Amino acid sequence: MKQYHFDFLCKKQEKEIRKTVIAKGNCVGMALDDAAKQAVSWFGTSDIYLESYFISNIF
Repeated sequence: MKQYHFDFLCKKQEKEIRKTVIAKGNCVGMALDDAAKQAVSWFGTSDIYLESYFISNIF
């Protein structure tokens, strides 16, 4: 299983807000989908951007 760290960016009222979401899974697509849902919930808007991500192996 892999652990993915996704950094999301949201621009609200001329401010840039960043949030890192950690998701686990075997497939980056499914982990990104889960992380994006969490980020949308946290930001309160779907107007977000994926800024970066990295993968780490866990056992």
